[in-house]
Amino acid sequence: MAAVCGAALNRKRDRAGAGTAEQPSRVSDGSEQRGDQKRPTGDADHDREKGVKRLVETVTHTGLLWAGWRVPKGTFAASSLGSLPLDRESELHRRRVTYSQPIARRIMPRMAPPQPTAEQLPTALLEAIERCGDKRTYKARATLINEGDTTDSLFILLSGRVKVYVSSDDGRDMVLAELGPGEYFGELSLSGEKRSASVQALEPCSCCVVQGAQLRQFLVANPDFALHLTRKMAHMVRRLTEQVKSLALQDVYGRVVRALTELSDPVGNERVLRHKLTQQEIAERVGSSREMVNRVMKDLVTGGYVSLRDGVHVIHGKLPAAW
Repeated sequence: MAAVCGAALNRKRDRAGAGTAEQPSRVSDGSEQRGDQKRPTGDADHDREKGVKRLVETVTHTGLLWAGWRVPKGTFAASSLGSLPLDRESELHRRRVTYSQPIARRIMPRMAPPQPTAEQLPTALLEAIERCGDKRTYKARATLINEGDTTDSLFILLSGRVKVYVSSDDGRDMVLAELGPGEYFGELSLSGEKRSASVQALEPCSCCVVQGAQLRQFLVANPDFALHLTRKMAHMVRRLTEQVKSLALQDVYGRVVRALTELSDPVGNERVLRHKLTQQEIAERVGSSREMVNRVMKDLVTGGYVSLRDGVHVIHGKLPAAW
């Protein structure tokens, strides 16, 4: 960023000086002189700093727009020259900066990078098991696994996101988990029983599909994968235990607060959800009706605890312990 700003400033100075016959010369009293005009060097440094500030603001604003951010004109929130002072208007704009694209995580230094989960495969194991399967792509909302199926394939998610859910006879869904790249699903087929849950793509995704026979051979030849699978199963049991505990002992408000906290990342003094979620999708995660979630969210918004920016929920401070 500093190199870009310096080069742009040089071009700006060249254009500004192209129409003048004389270039400024430095005299012995520490000032610059252009013909009969004499100006203290300190003023020149001040103007130069203001020019850098304006250029940093413009370049950063443009870069954030490329990344999918909606940033008001006059905002610069990140630069290699961040020591330059912010005026009050720019500071107010900076507080309203939001993100709606995953690439924005690489732009703002205050945004913590996503941490790998315990269920993601290490790179070496991921590359090894990829050689045993076939790569397939799926459109958004495509069903990869149906609850009750008798297939025995293992799916390793290479890109995109999927949700794991169960359905009732009357058509209601309960989301058990949401998986991302590097994670896998379908391992319960090793028991020889029917599929216990359905899996649907939340966005276009690609998977490596390993058939049951190849999976068993891979487990024998790669004990590290067997150990990772054991740890993943233990982690899944703990997570599902927490879900059962939440359903049995917490009211809808407590479950909504828990879901919002787990699905968000800290950004300064706020927490921002990683993805857009509708009230119906929140209801499916907490085992409630959309109408009840609507009442809870309406009260949180009215109280100033939650707001919606570009369709993404933002949590302001700590949510109340009780409704």
